Amino acid sequence: MSATSGSPAGHAAYPGRFPSGAKYVEALQNPTLCFRESELRACSVERDPVLGPKPISGNFSSVFSVTTTSGRRYALKCFTQNVAAQGFRYDAISAHLAGLGSASNAPPWVMSFQYQPDGIMVEGTWFPLLKMEWVKGRTLIRWIDDHYAMPGRTASLAEDFASLVADLAAARIAHGDLQHGNLLVADDGTFRLVDYDGMFVPALGAQRATEKGHRNYQSPQRADSDFGPHLDRFSAWIIYFSLIAVSVDPALWSRLHDPNGEFLLLTEEDFRSPATSFRFRVLLDHPDHRLRALATQVGELSSQPLSRLPALNPQAFAKPSPAPGTGTTAPQGGGSTSTPPGPGQMPSWLTDHHRQSGLSAPSPPPGAPQTPLLSATAVRFLRRRVTDVVAAVASVILLVSLVMVTASSGPVVSVLLLAVTLLLPTLMTWRGRTEVRAARRHRAGLQEEIVTHQEPEKVLVKLEEESKKFEENESTRAARSGKEIQKLQAKQHKAAERINQELRKNVAAIDHDLSQLSQQVQKRQNATLAARQKSHIQERLRQVPIQDAANLSNLGAKTIQSFMASGIRTAADFTGVRYVAGTQYGTLNAHFILANGGEVRVFNVGQKRGQEVERWRDGIEARARESAPQTLSKADLRFIADRITADRARLRHAREKAERDARLQHDRLRRSSAGEQRLLLNAQNTARLEASRRRAEFQQQHALFTGRLRDLAQLRSALADARRAHRTLGYPHYLKFLLTGR
Repeated sequence: MSATSGSPAGHAAYPGRFPSGAKYVEALQNPTLCFRESELRACSVERDPVLGPKPISGNFSSVFSVTTTSGRRYALKCFTQNVAAQGFRYDAISAHLAGLGSASNAPPWVMSFQYQPDGIMVEGTWFPLLKMEWVKGRTLIRWIDDHYAMPGRTASLAEDFASLVADLAAARIAHGDLQHGNLLVADDGTFRLVDYDGMFVPALGAQRATEKGHRNYQSPQRADSDFGPHLDRFSAWIIYFSLIAVSVDPALWSRLHDPNGEFLLLTEEDFRSPATSFRFRVLLDHPDHRLRALATQVGELSSQPLSRLPALNPQAFAKPSPAPGTGTTAPQGGGSTSTPPGPGQMPSWLTDHHRQSGLSAPSPPPGAPQTPLLSATAVRFLRRRVTDVVAAVASVILLVSLVMVTASSGPVVSVLLLAVTLLLPTLMTWRGRTEVRAARRHRAGLQEEIVTHQEPEKVLVKLEEESKKFEENESTRAARSGKEIQKLQAKQHKAAERINQELRKNVAAIDHDLSQLSQQVQKRQNATLAARQKSHIQERLRQVPIQDAANLSNLGAKTIQSFMASGIRTAADFTGVRYVAGTQYGTLNAHFILANGGEVRVFNVGQKRGQEVERWRDGIEARARESAPQTLSKADLRFIADRITADRARLRHAREKAERDARLQHDRLRRSSAGEQRLLLNAQNTARLEASRRRAEFQQQHALFTGRLRDLAQLRSALADARRAHRTLGYPHYLKFLLTGR
């Protein structure tokens, strides 16, 4: 692990803008020319079959995978933006990590790197390069995708992550961007930590942060001025909490995680408004006490300044929460001291939100009857009062008086009068007894509570029907959404294949022309020589006037004048003779073929004179051919070579242009498809969140009415118990109480 300075002052300065990712792709077409380090000059760059070197693009860099001749694989980070004091930062980070141990005994999460301030040349200018050890492993999200159904493995990974965070804290290091993409899980299950651009070490205490980290792992309170050993505390809680949650309830992964999302269970929106977050509501309503405690803790952390957050301390939640009524135990390490809420209860920050929003806190689920029950031993007449004694005496006096009055009456009338006389005063005092009135109120209260409860059996049946119909509709929607994405992907693949086919066609034609250039050299030399020879012959023919033919037999001055009148003044003005039958039988007229392809008949020139003139011209041409050049001049040869070089450069430029145009078309296609896919995924995510919310509502309603069904049975049982208990307050028992006092 090393970081080399780029100048005597310590660190190189780079004028102007840094290259784009596309510029780096062009430069890496030829590693021999673009790299300064000898090991990298001979490396092979991982390539796309069509588009050349294959980059992994980040916020401020492009990363390429290269393999050296010795078989070692590296990740090369090429920066697309200049970062202040970048060399100094890597020097400090390298020196601090080196202090943790040599390569053989350093912590497994430490990855070696080498910062080269002038490591790569782009368009004639040297730029910095970060040469990193290639890490074999899976990103955290991919690892969870493969193992979320194994709670033991996930819980173990959570503890390993907590150990990693503890190692960083003990070494006074903060990574600065703890997130799923920078946490790789190796085959042996240990973590590898990558991307040290925003890392804090003590030597950088006077510097500022160069980035804020992934938004779905950082506190809303993180500011540009936050740069210190506390930098990872919020993201550490988020990652640990997510791993613990999935280990406690693996179904939370499919319920709260978006397969296409850049987060685990919670997003930036959840951190900014935990009180209105559906995901937080699901976690706070979870039956597991430790999960509720962690959800409460995380919800409270998002509103605190980063420098005041407690360090991650898994031991604070390793034991079950105290049972209700047994008090609370303060977590260690500066954690929250609030008792985790029970299912259906709200933490303080959520209660505050309801109060500020003008909402009432949700009512607790129906429990025991609100009307207090009287125990069987307590339901009795306590003591006789004056009114009881008066009523009894009055009944005796009336009884004696009526016996005397009704002595002469019939037996039936006498019995009735005696009964009314005896019952009337005591009945009135019985009904007015406090115990009797309290018992009546108690039974009436229970009956009223029973009436106010809905019929939970019917509601539960209806809920199950609605839930089943909802799941059917959701299954149909998910299938339709999946088909839409597949259709979009097929459309993108088809369009990309058309681009590739056109590129292959153009490149094949260009490569064919390039391969033919070596053969074209001889052809062009032969053609040029033939042209030079033809020009020489034509020049010699033009130098011989037609008057020289006057020396031939049968040609006189008049015939020569006929030739000149017909436009034939030199031996170059005609190329041959064609003989056409004349008007007289057996005669042939000579038609001279002109240089422009036309024909002309020369007056008074027949076959014999034509043959004489034709032989005269052929002799001149033969002598000219003998004196014609047999080889090309150096100037001609150089001209042909220059033309071949220019054609080769033109074809190579055309090939590069075809590849560049294809890349641009692919980029446009990716952007267009990404926009369409983003819309589909956003709609799918919205629908998935809405479905999760509806499922949570169904679960809450089902739990509510299941509880009401249980409570209704409890109320009915309580009413039956009350009726049995209240029998001891009946009128016969009252009469007995008047007589005996108990």
